[in-house]
Amino acid sequence: MTEAQRVALGLTVSQRRQKLGYTTRQAGKLSGTSASTISRLERGEFDEVDASILLGVATALRLDPLFLYSLNGLLEGSGADDKTGRIILRGLAHMTADQKQKAHQMLKNAFPDAFLHTETEELDAGEADAASDGKP
Repeated sequence: MTEAQRVALGLTVSQRRQKLGYTTRQAGKLSGTSASTISRLERGEFDEVDASILLGVATALRLDPLFLYSLNGLLEGSGADDKTGRIILRGLAHMTADQKQKAHQMLKNAFPDAFLHTETEELDAGEADAASDGKP
């Protein structure tokens, strides 16, 4: 992700969160992540954000996941420019947490190389901050 993409993604999340009146703590809880992750995302501290984090944030903030994916550079070469790719990505927004986990595991088993060097663990490392006061 480029610096411009990090800034655009951070501003989009920050402005939308504030417009909805959510603290970072509330946005973290609603999106299934932590206040720390929301704050770091808003400050543009991640070189790449896992799609599952962006999906949760998009759902919590009522944003189009494809828009956040595009800001994160996830759609480049992803097939989202074709009808099937768009349908698959939009389907994620309608899955339960259990369905998403099963789909994630299925994809990970089928395409292990696509999951090399993902930063999900790093993104979720701030879960202890979820008990903080929610300020960035």
